[in-house]
Amino acid sequence: SVGCHLTNPCGHAACGSCSTKWAANNKSKPTCFACRAPMNRSTPVIPGLIIDSLIEKQINLLAENGDDEWLEHGANRKEWEQRKACVHPPCIRI
Repeated sequence: SVGCHLTNPCGHAACGSCSTKWAANNKSKPTCFACRAPMNRSTPVIPGLIIDSLIEKQINLLAENGDDEWLEHGANRKEWEQRKACVHPPCIRI
């Protein structure tokens, strides 16, 4: 699952649920939320796997360094897992 999406083709990043809502609300003429460039109609957003990987590495480092909020049952970790679970993998078609 993915927590980050990139607008297609300009590549601006947003959380998956925000980018999905933006694309759905602008379905007739989808544009990027950041630069307003036209988005691909068949695949307006794509998974931001590299950004998700970087976030996961940072979360793991926080947990390894004793930040309780990022341990497996910590509040921040649970919220991150919920964000990833609510996004439609792997590519979103609106």
